[in-house]
Amino acid sequence: MNKICKIIIFSILVLALIATGCVFYIKSQESKMGPASFESFVRKEVDGKIYMENKDLGLSFIVPDEWEVRNAAWSSLSIASKDFRPLRNDNANIPLAENGCWIDITAEKEKVLEGYSNRVVSLISDINKGNKIDNEEVIRINGEDSLKTEEQIGVNNSGKHIYVEIPNDNIIYTFEVSILGENKSNCLDSFNNFLKDISIKKK
Repeated sequence: MNKICKIIIFSILVLALIATGCVFYIKSQESKMGPASFESFVRKEVDGKIYMENKDLGLSFIVPDEWEVRNAAWSSLSIASKDFRPLRNDNANIPLAENGCWIDITAEKEKVLEGYSNRVVSLISDINKGNKIDNEEVIRINGEDSLKTEEQIGVNNSGKHIYVEIPNDNIIYTFEVSILGENKSNCLDSFNNFLKDISIKKK
């Protein structure tokens, strides 16, 4: 076998190894997509305050005093006030509250081309240009433009579901609360105060 053939075969082998490495890397990155798990958050206590943090997704927030951290199937994690009681005292109605307050937090990585965060960015841009969109407005969270959506829920539209979406490159953070029950104003105040203590590391 002459020298040129050896060089060609060696080059092909190198390219094959690179291609295989790229495939494995892409697969490993795809496995990290989707909602963050409850276990990916770390609990920390600083100066008497409880923080939940996910360094990989650049998110941390303060758990309000005397609130509990919950592991719910539909979110990355949830927090509930000490006096939380589900609607009609039935756990099947969680996170709807008869009393107290329940907040869902989801942090999710997506493929760049999937478009969920692009949709949020586009809506924020439209609203900032002066286009009014029903039930949606732009608010500032941790210095970033965020999309807040309100939907009427409950008998005679007596309550509302609020969710705030914050895009950060290929990550989307969502914070949700359903305002129902006896102390709607207290729950709304708790949610608004909670939003003030969110920290997001810009990607």
